[in-house]
Amino acid sequence: MNFGEILDRWEKGHSVSAASAAAAKKPVKEAHNAQAALRSWLDSYGVTDKDAAEQSNAHDPAERRQRLKGKAPEARLDLHGKTGDEAWRALEDFFRGARARNLEKVLLIHGKGNHSKDGAVLKELCRVYIEQCPFAGASGHPDANDGGSGATWVILK
Repeated sequence: MNFGEILDRWEKGHSVSAASAAAAKKPVKEAHNAQAALRSWLDSYGVTDKDAAEQSNAHDPAERRQRLKGKAPEARLDLHGKTGDEAWRALEDFFRGARARNLEKVLLIHGKGNHSKDGAVLKELCRVYIEQCPFAGASGHPDANDGGSGATWVILK
């Protein structure tokens, strides 16, 4: 009986006798031969750390920035109708949450300020917040379909 059969029986609720469990153990010599074969294979073919290779390629800031500029935002915050203080608190909460979720790109919808007598208050507030936020990186305005100058995308550091 091999180890796989023992596991199958165990999972099905059947008991395994001590004799069949002992018979499933490989002799020491076979284990040594298996280890030697594995070492030989590793010496011939080597091992590549795929995760390390991907990370080294992903850390080029220019490539990352270019990739993220074309990426759709992963989260949106609509600030329409908020006062300056409400908007600031919403931005703090939003960016903190985005960072905790490891998001790469977000979109802030602040409007163009067409209906404000003092101009684009929320747009300016967003600009100031982005400049002082330690994990806000590059930013810009999306295409007209996604809000144009009434919205701002932000790449998170």
